[in-house]
Amino acid sequence: MRLHALRSSASPRLFGNSLRWVVLLVLLACVVPAWAEVPSQSVRQDGLVIYYGVLPAELLSRHELNAQGTHMSSRNALRSDAHHVVIALFDAKTGQRIHDAIVTARVIPLSGAPEEAALKPMRINDSMSFGNFFRLETDTPYVVHLRIRRADVAGKDVEAQFRYQHPTR
Repeated sequence: MRLHALRSSASPRLFGNSLRWVVLLVLLACVVPAWAEVPSQSVRQDGLVIYYGVLPAELLSRHELNAQGTHMSSRNALRSDAHHVVIALFDAKTGQRIHDAIVTARVIPLSGAPEEAALKPMRINDSMSFGNFFRLETDTPYVVHLRIRRADVAGKDVEAQFRYQHPTR
């Protein structure tokens, strides 16, 4: 009889612990795949670390879009589907930012015609980045292919690419 009493008193505790484990496993099953899908926002290729970003033009200030004599005053910036593709380049060995490069981007949609343009140098607080506007429609996956020619390195161009799709809203 005493053994039966021990079993019944341990059973709810065991069930409670099992329920906690099940809840924990369900949460992990939901969180881990979502975390795995977060893009890294960087690419390593041929001695470069390339950080990239894609920003809807509508989020840029009117002051930035009206800057005469820069790529920011482009007609492409005023389109409703305009996005600013921007990259920053770093030497993978030294970590030093690369200021003097010629960068071209080719934005290739899953369906439709690709668009190619030079990424223009942009100096912000003594840091150099490169960017330009491209037409990116919502819910279409893209591959952005970069061709980078470094002024201080003779030889072939560095080619890299990254995938982009608008975040789900």
